[in-house]
Amino acid sequence: MRRLNLMIICSSSLLGGTESHLLNLVRKLDRERFNINFVCPSQGNLFQELKRLNIKPVIIDIRKKSNLNAIPRLVRLMRDNRVDIVQTYGLRAMFFGHLAAKFAKVKIIVSSVRVLLRAQRKIDKFKSFFYFIINKFSSIFSDKIVVSSNAIRNDLIIYGRINPQKIVTIYNSIDLESFKAAGNCVKIKDELRINPDSCVVGIVARLVPEKAINDFIQAALMILKEIPQTTFLVIGDGPLRRMLEELVSELGLNSNIVFTGFRTDIPDLISIFDVAVLSSIFEGFGIVILEYMALGKPVVATRIGGIPEIITDKENGLLVSPQRPDEMARAVISLLNDEDKARQIGLAARTMVESRFSAGKMVEEYHKLYLSLAQQNESFS
Repeated sequence: MRRLNLMIICSSSLLGGTESHLLNLVRKLDRERFNINFVCPSQGNLFQELKRLNIKPVIIDIRKKSNLNAIPRLVRLMRDNRVDIVQTYGLRAMFFGHLAAKFAKVKIIVSSVRVLLRAQRKIDKFKSFFYFIINKFSSIFSDKIVVSSNAIRNDLIIYGRINPQKIVTIYNSIDLESFKAAGNCVKIKDELRINPDSCVVGIVARLVPEKAINDFIQAALMILKEIPQTTFLVIGDGPLRRMLEELVSELGLNSNIVFTGFRTDIPDLISIFDVAVLSSIFEGFGIVILEYMALGKPVVATRIGGIPEIITDKENGLLVSPQRPDEMARAVISLLNDEDKARQIGLAARTMVESRFSAGKMVEEYHKLYLSLAQQNESFS
């Protein structure tokens, strides 16, 4: 079979879980089998990282729904590069990319869904209507829909009314090599003005409603009553940052909670955690949990979405109910007070990530998917 021309279209240029997954994918895809074309909406962090991988992304701004000029530009790009497979990430990428692929007569269309439709309904009912419509519309054009957890698969079948035959689960992964070497913990603590003797409880997340950072802050208040020598790190940025900082001030926790803002040295920062937390109320998968686990950190996370597909409670992490900061606090305290238990859970977590969620395994599954779709299509025979 000849080398296949793959075009990936992403709705975002900012680095997050999906974008990190994409970097792992394009970094490890077999370049002898696949020629990679990449489209993103702006020169953000993703754009810069792709250039470092010797991929020259094309910028087509699909962030505005009204930017219909994006469709003819995408069509020309697909035809000029003789694209065989289009894969889309994000709602706008689906809408513009699938229409363009049909006009360009691309043989294979794959979409990736990484959010829960049910969760979108609870956050924004008006927006969720468009999620439903575009997912349904795109599923008609898609040969396959890749989801990152069985929770999303079930959500699409039940709430999205998508044909189960079209859906395939390929779990997210991380590049374990990036999470082997820990940073200089003393230096990092000094930079963040954390007492060297403090316990550190951290969370890495966008500061948006579904991550429920307010629950993490409320849990911090409870933990400090039991273990006063604790510092809490909030790594990430987002629209709720000012509101969350005001909440910290109101609770009198300014000296205990550190907001780092957006950082690129995530493995180094995680390396100083004694306990890692994810407080989300909705989560399709939770790729940051893999990052915590790859560094051998004991994790406390909410029992929602795809998270129970990663964490087996009390074996490689602790699961708690969403929106229950009291449960979260008790779980964190149990780990801070029992170093042996925390160490055993952290080691089990690292072992599980190595066996089930390595980037190599994920890319192998994408290879199989692309090649099987090509073999089914007479044009590639």
